[in-house]
Amino acid sequence: MQLVAACICLAALSSCDSGGGAGSGTPATYTLGSGGALCGKEKLETALAYKAIQDGDKAGVAGLVARGDADYLESGTAVHAFAEDGELSRVSVTSGTDLGKQCWIPTKMLGTRNNSN
Repeated sequence: MQLVAACICLAALSSCDSGGGAGSGTPATYTLGSGGALCGKEKLETALAYKAIQDGDKAGVAGLVARGDADYLESGTAVHAFAEDGELSRVSVTSGTDLGKQCWIPTKMLGTRNNSN
């Protein structure tokens, strides 16, 4: 189950592989690291999802996912970051099952910047 994978890897958000290079503020394409990332429709939902994980509130995360307010993007998913607001980046998914989806993820979860930008 994707929710379990998200909770296990993201429970210690600061320890997940971010790959560096994120947060430049310029549009770029990234490949999500080994933990994948939770992706929220809006900044608030993204913050609530990661706060719930930090607090060990699996029901809270499950509720956000069930309502469609947050989703899990798998490791290796390519995203194009096109806006940054504080610690969150607005991305468009450019590979995988969520192709075309736009959402917010923590900037430090962007992963490795692709060189073809």
